[in-house]
Amino acid sequence: MKKIIRNPDLRFIEKAVKEAQRSQKKQEVPVGAVIVKNNTVIARAHNGIETNNDATAHAEIIAIRTAGKNTGNWRLAGSTLYVTVEPCAMCLAAIYLARIRRVVFGCVSFNKMYAANTFKGLEVAQIQDLSIQKKCQALMKTFFKNARHPKRSVYGKKSRKSAEKRR
Repeated sequence: MKKIIRNPDLRFIEKAVKEAQRSQKKQEVPVGAVIVKNNTVIARAHNGIETNNDATAHAEIIAIRTAGKNTGNWRLAGSTLYVTVEPCAMCLAAIYLARIRRVVFGCVSFNKMYAANTFKGLEVAQIQDLSIQKKCQALMKTFFKNARHPKRSVYGKKSRKSAEKRR
């Protein structure tokens, strides 16, 4: 039986978690993002850095690009971005420039590169539901635990392939 989530923030952050799980299946860092305007999802995305060989292919950036295409406007004023992990400085700058009003994230970033307080008018808050916070943290912890394990690491396999190509 599906759990009914009445709070809109919880409902939309759950959608971001599903995007993060898609990312994880592709062996990407499991970050998912959903952009909502007028209680309607206008974009959803997950990380594509490894898949696209693009350092800027963060879930938030892809979601912003998709939302712009879907709405026909790069200005996403009045919208809310739901993301599983606290956005990095690059993503925060893009969020601010896209005129997104509010960001709700699931868990705190491990790299501490955030700078949310430098963007005036941007409301950034962590979701208060502990089960969602734990879900988001577990996705990240599991991913990085596996990434550091030599036999399970995606990165180890890629570096071996690169080394073979150079020979």
